[in-house]
Amino acid sequence: MVEPARTKRSAGKTRGFTLLELMIVLAMLVLLAAFTWPALRRPLLSSVTHEAAQQLVQDVAAARLIAIESGRTLAMRFEPGGSRYEFSTAEPGGEKERSGAEDGSDLVAEMPEGTYDPLAGLRVGHSLDDDVIFGDPLRQLEEDAFGDSTLGDTLRDEMRETQEVKPLLEIDRPSEDSWSPPILLFPTGRTENAEFLLEGPGGECVTVTLRGLTGALTLGQPFRMTVDEQLREDH
Repeated sequence: MVEPARTKRSAGKTRGFTLLELMIVLAMLVLLAAFTWPALRRPLLSSVTHEAAQQLVQDVAAARLIAIESGRTLAMRFEPGGSRYEFSTAEPGGEKERSGAEDGSDLVAEMPEGTYDPLAGLRVGHSLDDDVIFGDPLRQLEEDAFGDSTLGDTLRDEMRETQEVKPLLEIDRPSEDSWSPPILLFPTGRTENAEFLLEGPGGECVTVTLRGLTGALTLGQPFRMTVDEQLREDH
């Protein structure tokens, strides 16, 4: 009969945590978070930049397919230091009418079925996500070499078209807009060679390379800009 009473008394003496102990534990958790956050932050920022690069790859690939299916040359431009880019018909005067929304428009959705020339006067705007911008300037890669062949004749025709159309497109663009020179996507599936630099938050960067001969798009390995490079970009 005595034992149960003794057990009750010992159970009643159980001590809780003091305020000081709770504050010490909380301080340790804060220190742990402060040490681990930089290690977690970089993969998150890199993921944001990589997703924006994948979005750009998908949009350029879709525009290239439309150029092939429609038999029309498309022009791509982007905003250096900004997040906007657009596709339009590569013809002087064809950029006067805007047919798409500024952000996230679907080129295919803008083209009515059964029409002979669905791209006439089309200009569709897109935007990168999550504070990712285009680096300046665009890097124009060397053109692929070609010899005397049917393919060579086709490539020479495309180069001739590029030389004829590009100056007219530059004149056609409103002077107040600071956009890149046009990058042409040909109906043969070829494009102009180019390399885009995408800059994300925290100086996280990735390059997207467009190879003209095949029209293939590849993502480079993510890298981080140095503090000096970031300062030069800001100025």
